[in-house]
Amino acid sequence: MNDDTMAAPAKAPAAPLRVNPVLFKRTEHATTDWHHIADPRIAKAEDLLEAKYWIGVAERMGRHDTLRVIAADGTWEVRAIVESSGPLGAELTIEKLIKRKPKEGIVLAEGEYVLRWMDEARKYAIIRIKDQHVVSAGHATEGVAKLAFQQMFPRTVA
Repeated sequence: MNDDTMAAPAKAPAAPLRVNPVLFKRTEHATTDWHHIADPRIAKAEDLLEAKYWIGVAERMGRHDTLRVIAADGTWEVRAIVESSGPLGAELTIEKLIKRKPKEGIVLAEGEYVLRWMDEARKYAIIRIKDQHVVSAGHATEGVAKLAFQQMFPRTVA
């Protein structure tokens, strides 16, 4: 046999590049998204990296879970991923840190009152703008505070 008539060995076809279906999972079953409102007087965005900050809730978190933490006054927001968690806290990797303008509050009743987050003790409060008097405080959410405002100052229907 001469070299001219000899056929070159056939190459095996390359495997197609694609996602392995066994490793492809719906995220709602694989990880959990957590949300937390942080008191900015107690914790800064960088404090979230300390494992001890998460003691008490860390055992509920798992590796690859995602967290969205927002400062109660709206000055920062963090998106993070859980690396490990246990009874002594959780280790996070901060994916994104966003510095934001502070939340001014929601104006009520044609500019006479404002609904604003005060602090962890007083929570949401209704404040009279002209003299900054706190009319009502201790509301857990904005919705509850709006309802309280409507009950204190009902509108008359013509």
